[in-house]
Amino acid sequence: MVKRMSVTAVPSMGRVKNFPAATAEFGEERVNTYVAGLMRGDPLADAFASDCVKIGRTKGMAMLTRWLDGESMAQIEGAPASLVALTAQLEAVPNYVDFEQIDRGAAAFSRHAREAGISLSTTSLVSGYNNPAASKPLIVTGRFSEMAPIRAIETSMWVFTVARPGGLHRRSEGYKRTVRVRMIHAFVRRHILSSVDWDTHDTGVPINQADLAYTVVEFMWLPVRSVQQLGIYYTPSDLAAIYSMWRYMGYLMGVDEDLLVRNGAEAQALEDLHVALSPTPNDDCRLLTHVLLNDVLAVDLKQASGVIGLIGRRYGREFVQGLTRAFVGTSIANNLAIDDTNWKYLPKLIRPALNVSSRLRYRVKGANDRRMRKSLAEVDQLLAKNAIARGMRHDLVDHAPTGARSTEHPASA
Repeated sequence: MVKRMSVTAVPSMGRVKNFPAATAEFGEERVNTYVAGLMRGDPLADAFASDCVKIGRTKGMAMLTRWLDGESMAQIEGAPASLVALTAQLEAVPNYVDFEQIDRGAAAFSRHAREAGISLSTTSLVSGYNNPAASKPLIVTGRFSEMAPIRAIETSMWVFTVARPGGLHRRSEGYKRTVRVRMIHAFVRRHILSSVDWDTHDTGVPINQADLAYTVVEFMWLPVRSVQQLGIYYTPSDLAAIYSMWRYMGYLMGVDEDLLVRNGAEAQALEDLHVALSPTPNDDCRLLTHVLLNDVLAVDLKQASGVIGLIGRRYGREFVQGLTRAFVGTSIANNLAIDDTNWKYLPKLIRPALNVSSRLRYRVKGANDRRMRKSLAEVDQLLAKNAIARGMRHDLVDHAPTGARSTEHPASA
C-alpha cells in the first residue's frame, strides 16, 4: 500500500498550487494520491540504474538487452538482484491485459497515424510544457532546448513502434523500446538527483510517478481527443481497446496502478487535476514550446507528402501555431504565447468530411486495415526522412553513436 502524503505537508511543495480548491473539486483521496506520486520515482528501475553505475552501465544494459532478446534470467550470469526484480515485474502480465484487444487498439490508433503524429507535437508535448516543474528535467539536461529535433523524432519513433499490432508483445521492438525508455528515465533521474542543483521538496522527484502517469495521458488521451476534434470517428470498442493498449504501456513504463488511467474519463480527470495543481508556465516553458513548433514541427512538415506537405512548405509556422491553439485551447495557448492564426479554424472546417469518411470505412470490408497500413507507412517514411535530414543514426538516446551530440545526455551509453 502506498503511503499517502498528509494534507499539511502539501503547501510547502512549490510545484503544488491551488491545493484547497483542487481538493474541493476532485476530492482529498484523488489529490493526495497525485501529490504523493510527485515524491516517488520508479524503485525497480532506479535500483537497477544504481547497480549499473557499480558494475558499469554498458555491462548492466547488455544484460537487460539479452533478457529483452529472449534469454531467461537464469542464463545471464552475474545479473544483479535489481535486474531480476525488474524483469520479474515486467514478466508479470496484469490480469486485465488482453493482447487481442491491445492489438485492436493499436490498429485503431495507427489508422490515423499521420493525424496522431501531428497531434503528438501540437497537443501532447505542448500540454506537457505548460507545467514548468514537469518539464524542468528537459531544461536541466539540455535535452530539448539544445536537441529538440532529435528528441521529437525519438519520441515519435517510439510511439509508433508501440502503437501498431504486435507492438507491445513480448520481444517486440515496441516492448523493448518501452523498457529502454523506462531505463532512460531512471538514468536521467539518478543524474539529476546526484549532479544537478535540484530541490526535491520544492519540485518533486524528477520524472516522478504523477508526471509519468500524465505522460500516458499525453500519448493516449490527448492525441485521440485531437483526432476526434478533426472529425475522426472511433467506435466505443475501438476507444476501449486504445485505452487498454496505453494502460499496459504505462505498466511497462513503471507507472503505479493507483495513478494509471483506465479509460477516457479517468484520463480527462487526471489532465484536469494536473492542470489545476500546476504552477504558472515560465519562460522556459515558452522556449520549449516555440523550439518544438517553429524549429521542429514546422520544418519537418515540409518533408510530408500530400496536402500536409504542401501546407507545411508554404505556411509551416502559421499552420502549426494555429493548429496547436485549436487543440490545446485558449488558456494554454495564451500561457505559452502561441500565435493566434486563422489555421485554428481548420479542425472545424474539415470535421464534417473526415467524420463521414471515417464512418464509411467501418462499412467497407478491409478499408480500416488498408488505411492503417498506409498511414503507418507514411509516418515511417516521414520519420526516416526527417532522421536522415537531421543526421540521426539511432532510435533512442541510449543507442546514440559514439561521438554524437546525444552521448552527452545522461541516458546515453
